[in-house]
Amino acid sequence: MVNHKVNLRFSIRYVYIGIFLVLLGGVIIFYYLHESGKSYGLLEIVTYITGSIATLTLIYHAFNLENQIKNQEKNNAILKSKHTYDLIHIWIKPDMAEIVHKAMDNIEKSKDVLQDSNKVEGFEKSLKTEERKNLFLLLNYFENIGIMIEDGFIDEKIMKMTFIDVFNVIYTKLKLYINETQKQTPGSWSYFEALAVKWNNENKKAT
Repeated sequence: MVNHKVNLRFSIRYVYIGIFLVLLGGVIIFYYLHESGKSYGLLEIVTYITGSIATLTLIYHAFNLENQIKNQEKNNAILKSKHTYDLIHIWIKPDMAEIVHKAMDNIEKSKDVLQDSNKVEGFEKSLKTEERKNLFLLLNYFENIGIMIEDGFIDEKIMKMTFIDVFNVIYTKLKLYINETQKQTPGSWSYFEALAVKWNNENKKAT
């Protein structure tokens, strides 16, 4: 509301400045014509005023449009941050924390299988229904993060600071399993995979 009032005051100020410039310009032009002995009448005065007002209107609308674009960009940035923190909040909720804990326990118990390309194919078949559900919820959550970042819906910088270590650990442990799953279902968790690889590469370059 405060920002809107400030913008409104600036807009009104531009209108007053524009009117003043039109009047000043008219006085100067017609005084010059008068001093030069050139004739002019009501038609010339009306033409000058009409043209000046039309020009000022275009300029005013251009300023107004620029201001609206800036305000929209600010609003988009605020919404982007809100969506980002809303998604992070899901991660720290008790029910999600329990899902992550159970999934990570199962991943750790199966680390020998998950790191063996000859055994990983049978990993999913060995999962119980609840174990599969927890694993899929975890990976789908990360996949949604990747999709939202790709679409520009959430802030990648904030997400990277929050999840880079988690992404690296989980992707490293599940890389063979994800690749095996993609043989059967192409594209499975591909956004998560791409983001994990990207962040890991960026982290290597930074060190």
